[in-house]
Amino acid sequence: MTTIKQINPILMALDLDMTIAFYRDRLGFEVEFVYRESGINPYASLVRNGCSIKFRQGSLPTDPSSYGGISIEVEDVDEMYFELQERGAFDENYPREFSCIREHPPEDKEYGVKDMFLVDPNGYVITYLTPLP
Repeated sequence: MTTIKQINPILMALDLDMTIAFYRDRLGFEVEFVYRESGINPYASLVRNGCSIKFRQGSLPTDPSSYGGISIEVEDVDEMYFELQERGAFDENYPREFSCIREHPPEDKEYGVKDMFLVDPNGYVITYLTPLP
């Protein structure tokens, strides 16, 4: 059986430019490319440490609970938390789909990880996690 080397999710974005700005400025991703061609929904790839997330501009489901999310394993979730704080990822003024989800420091979970989460401008829950030793 062959080995999967990487998975690159493709998610919908209500506003591609706002999504690019959030992932670039608030989460530290670099813009790999933005593709805009007449008749095709704009498409972008953002990358950090060799891992990419792709977005296509378009409509999201009408039920926010069906948006899904992104789970990102990091070397040190505490370090990531402080970096995202400095970048303003938890800014109270930043638009959010789920106002009930707010910043919380990383926490040890009974299922073997230390994690923290936030919500992007499209309503996707982003979970950063580090496996517990």
